[in-house]
Amino acid sequence: MAERHRASSPNSYWALLTGDDLGSEIQERTTDWAKFLEERGTAEVMRSSRRLWMGRDAEGGVPAASRLSEGGEQGELLLVMAPLYRATGEAIISMTTAQRPTYDGTARDASAASMSAVKLAEQIWQYELDQRIERLGVQATERMLVDGEACWFVGWDHMAGEPAATFPEEVPLEEALNLSEPLENSPYRSPEAPGQRLVYSGGLDVELLSMHDCVRDPDWREIDQCQWVVIRRRMNRWDLHALYPAEDHRQAIQAAPSARQDQGHYFSIYNLDQRRQGTSRSDVVVVLEFFHKRSAAVPQGRYARVVNGKVLEEGDLPYPNLPVVISSAATEHDEAVGWSRQWIVLGLAQAIDAALSNMVSTEQAWGGANILAPKGSDLDVADVAGAFQLIEWNAQPNLPPPAPMAHPEVSSGSIGYVQLLQGLLQQA
Repeated sequence: MAERHRASSPNSYWALLTGDDLGSEIQERTTDWAKFLEERGTAEVMRSSRRLWMGRDAEGGVPAASRLSEGGEQGELLLVMAPLYRATGEAIISMTTAQRPTYDGTARDASAASMSAVKLAEQIWQYELDQRIERLGVQATERMLVDGEACWFVGWDHMAGEPAATFPEEVPLEEALNLSEPLENSPYRSPEAPGQRLVYSGGLDVELLSMHDCVRDPDWREIDQCQWVVIRRRMNRWDLHALYPAEDHRQAIQAAPSARQDQGHYFSIYNLDQRRQGTSRSDVVVVLEFFHKRSAAVPQGRYARVVNGKVLEEGDLPYPNLPVVISSAATEHDEAVGWSRQWIVLGLAQAIDAALSNMVSTEQAWGGANILAPKGSDLDVADVAGAFQLIEWNAQPNLPPPAPMAHPEVSSGSIGYVQLLQGLLQQA
């Protein structure tokens, strides 16, 4: 096993640190990843793309696409958000996911045992697809279009499912967890059989993450070359209390901010949703999970779970490979960062919204005819009631009688301009 270090130095690999030194390093690299996305402009593109896709306004509120909002210094503009950006993307999603994926197993030989194993594997695949994975696959396609990437965590949760067996405690649970007081109501211990550890049936632990939740070293040329990844997951604070009852762990978990208030979270760093940022009383907290594949420097790989800078558990990589798969339709040249073709049409979609906003504002302000009359013309407002407005002005002698006032209108050229933009968007 590779030697573990207590402090980072130019001569030691940070992935081999232990304890809170490792926790601090993991948090710093998470912050570095957020700064990298912000400084290179990727975070701003993601903000614009997600807001336009979800129909949100500049502060991340939902109502922008569901109603007309006012803009301009005096509220003179009516702002329109057309659904064209999402419509073109959903057409791509429909074509991509129309046919359900199928998986066929191949037997290693012609024995009855191999044939039986193939049938069992295909049944398991079908079950997992029906349970959740197929739905997440459609969501992953959407995230690749909108966010540039979709990151899959596919692990194993040994605490999932029903209790399957028990075994005697060779070492008391309190001693194994470094507890000074007796432990009550632990998910590790059978309530019916004192002194017996529980073994659960377990199950797949699958979660879909976005680019900002999947930290890596972007200087690799390809995403598949990344040797380590830190993922930002969300867990219930009180589940963590039950799983990690040691006092120092409990203090760190209890002090951890909720996911929406966490300073490294997408809502804070990427400014996606200012309106709901401080209104949540959620029990959901951010959990950082670090995975390092087996390599010359780390022969057994590395794993750590961190909350609020505190390492809750660490050890060798518990999987044969990294349990994180980063999917992207395209990548940046010579960087381990995803990219979406949908981002190309962001500017066109915003131009269409601006043009439609000008047209709607013009019709709203000048759609009804105005009567222009000199003051003292003995024309009363009641005489032009309805869709007309009376505008009086100081006239000079021998001027013409009251008449409809010419006003701006939506021209055929404006309509053609919008149609041109829409055609370019559909072609792109």
